[in-house]
Amino acid sequence: MRLTQPELATLCGAAEISVHKALREMRHSRLVTTRYGRITVWDLARLRNSADMAPDQRRMDAY
Repeated sequence: MRLTQPELATLCGAAEISVHKALREMRHSRLVTTRYGRITVWDLARLRNSADMAPDQRRMDAY
């Protein structure tokens, strides 16, 4: 299923800029790659771990 970043933002009720920032951090941490309409998750376990952290601990570049 193709899904653009603006569509993802709408689906999760977030601002587009927040989705762009989160995806940029995840790309920097090599958790995901993105292309138009596509997000590929490379490390699902680490992505799940980062989602379970307290909000003040979610800096992806700490890995």
